[in-house]
Amino acid sequence: MKEIIRQNQEMLTSVDKRLHKIEKHFRTETILNMIKWLIIVVPIVFGLIYISPYVKGYVRMLQPALQALNLDQVNDMLGNNTNTDQGAALDNIDSLCDPAKRQLIINQYCN
Repeated sequence: MKEIIRQNQEMLTSVDKRLHKIEKHFRTETILNMIKWLIIVVPIVFGLIYISPYVKGYVRMLQPALQALNLDQVNDMLGNNTNTDQGAALDNIDSLCDPAKRQLIINQYCN
């Protein structure tokens, strides 16, 4: 009987050690997962905060060119479609095929 109790005690000690290792592994895994998520989320948040003014600046820079082209699909996507004449839009797009007209548009909006 004493031998069975001693063996049982040894097994319990062994199980306790393994359980402690498993708990330590879970704690470490949880901490590493939190760090992984921080590495993913923090740059995205900072990017949204700090890069958004630059993106808005580029959109403002491109706005005159988009208006010069008078592209209905782009304006629809931007939610500010004011052109109801499809023929005028096609004429503006066709004007980009003429190098002289294209250069005039570039000079007008880029200089």
